[in-house]
Amino acid sequence: MEKGNFTVGVFDSGLGGLSVLAACMRRLPDAKFCYLGDNEHAPYGALPEHAVRSLVLRGVKRLTEYGADAVVLACNTATVVCIEEVRRTFQVPVVGVEPAVKPAALRYLRVQVLATPLTARSARLARLISRFPEREFIVTPLPHLAAAIEEALPYGKRVDLQKELPPARGDCIVLGCTHYALLRREIAAFYGQEVFDGAEGTAERLADVLGMGNENHLRTLCNHERPRENLFGYHKKRVVFLGNSAKLNEVTYFTNICFQ
Repeated sequence: MEKGNFTVGVFDSGLGGLSVLAACMRRLPDAKFCYLGDNEHAPYGALPEHAVRSLVLRGVKRLTEYGADAVVLACNTATVVCIEEVRRTFQVPVVGVEPAVKPAALRYLRVQVLATPLTARSARLARLISRFPEREFIVTPLPHLAAAIEEALPYGKRVDLQKELPPARGDCIVLGCTHYALLRREIAAFYGQEVFDGAEGTAERLADVLGMGNENHLRTLCNHERPRENLFGYHKKRVVFLGNSAKLNEVTYFTNICFQ
């Protein structure tokens, strides 16, 4: 696949995948992207697994029909529920997102993982954590935070973190839902601890899958090689938003500082 000559489809249950989209666009500045957020059914973390599976397969099908050469499941719940089935079903490379357990475990002894109920009890997360037996992990399911973010962020409302977040029980925080990454700064301030999320790791994995992983890191390209005032115009030319919530996701992406 020639440099720049591919389109990446990004799928999420709603707004959460916008954080992954931003990381992927920074990492692959020559790629084009299409984003599909299933905001109507968000969040997935509290749905039955069979419902998540059906919605994800339908969403990925839409992205491949649009012409995506690779797909990112920018939803932790979708990844733990059905990424293997998605890979078997479609002929394009599929990259999932996982909580940033490894970088957290390399720096801290006690790691608190915040996740949706489905992700929190998943075998996939348990396997990920089991790779670091010398560390203590506290997995905390949050049944309402993703929905609160979905309902607040597009409309400039604040999420009551005092209500939504549990007390600190570890030395750092790992965000096990891409929705949570949209409030990464606020969550870090709430706990006074370092916060990890999987967006950058997903972008690196995507670069590897597309054969771009041996290039020099390009995360700062937009800041250093393109005038700041042209940044959003540059991004708008590279991403198309699909689905019934296309306009909502597009406006949210280009008007919130958390994606810059």
